Amino acid sequence: ETGPDLGAELQQLPQPCCALVDSLGGWVAQSLDCSPGEWDPLAQSFLRALQGCRGKVILVSEEVGWGVVPAYPLGRQFRDRMGELTQKLAPLADQVFLVAAGFVLDLTRLGIPLAGVNSPELR
Repeated sequence: ETGPDLGAELQQLPQPCCALVDSLGGWVAQSLDCSPGEWDPLAQSFLRALQGCRGKVILVSEEVGWGVVPAYPLGRQFRDRMGELTQKLAPLADQVFLVAAGFVLDLTRLGIPLAGVNSPELR
């Protein structure tokens, strides 16, 4: 369990460490009441903490782009924040896997990154 500043909590872990964040969707959901001005620094803090971590961090993220567009604004905000965060996390990861129906696809090995979408710089 974590509070809203996941980045600060990762920075407090002893280094090197192995941490499991399961699930990113739960963390994003608890911050849906944050304005973009509040959410963006939290997301940036998390991304910076990951880049500075000397251990291994395993992230579990929900896939939100394959379903119906949510009918309510809060659902769309969740989908948008999860999608943007996942796109920013992928280039920071050593490995990226997609798990569906009990099968694992190694996206790092099989995928072709889109130019400009998964650029490693923080936005």
